[in-house]
Amino acid sequence: MIRRYFNYEKDISDGQCGLWGYKFGKLNINGCYKEIELTAEGYEIELDLLCEVLKNNLNYSFVDVELPENSKIKSSFVYTNNLTKIKFFLNKYKGLKENIPSYIKQFEDKNKESISKNKLFWYKYKKDLINLVNKFSQ
Repeated sequence: MIRRYFNYEKDISDGQCGLWGYKFGKLNINGCYKEIELTAEGYEIELDLLCEVLKNNLNYSFVDVELPENSKIKSSFVYTNNLTKIKFFLNKYKGLKENIPSYIKQFEDKNKESISKNKLFWYKYKKDLINLVNKFSQ
């Protein structure tokens, strides 16, 4: 969704997995010093940062880190956190809600096999996503 919204063609690594480091304060954005505007307060902070990077055409990099097999490390990220991120993005980027139906269609067209393996989850997520969009449209 982020890639589509910012018309960014390259693949983006999973922004929720791992640790992030970044400069704060004024950044040199193509010769112009500007502060990026991070407004997130929870799980959405990483994606807020990534959106500001893409919006301002900044360079970024990801460092892949592999966990050992059978790692006992469990993520505290749950389904409702994902919906919280969507609410955050709908609030921050007002034009996003009009694009979500086409993003859903594009995702379904590109990921048919994965969706067929996770039909119940996908339909629940799709329904919840559409419900959120409808709430923001009222």
